Amino acid sequence: MRFRARRNYADTEDKLRKFKDLKACIAKLQAVLAGDSITPEQRQSVEQAIERLKQLRRIRDPHNGDCFRCVKDVTELLLKGFYRD
Repeated sequence: MRFRARRNYADTEDKLRKFKDLKACIAKLQAVLAGDSITPEQRQSVEQAIERLKQLRRIRDPHNGDCFRCVKDVTELLLKGFYRD
């Protein structure tokens, strides 16, 4: 019985850590938005990336595939906004 309780606690702790990591990523992107040194296109890309991270945060129990797709989407949005040919 105690083993099951520890496992449930560890699962809850892991979910909270992931939630805190998502909140930290969103906060860092919002700090980028607060700066004055980005163009409107970059601002739009960062806003879309924040929205995509919020969508992931709303998923109750995301699978690895959900996380990988979110990372791919956010990366593409930020590269599109900040990469210049």
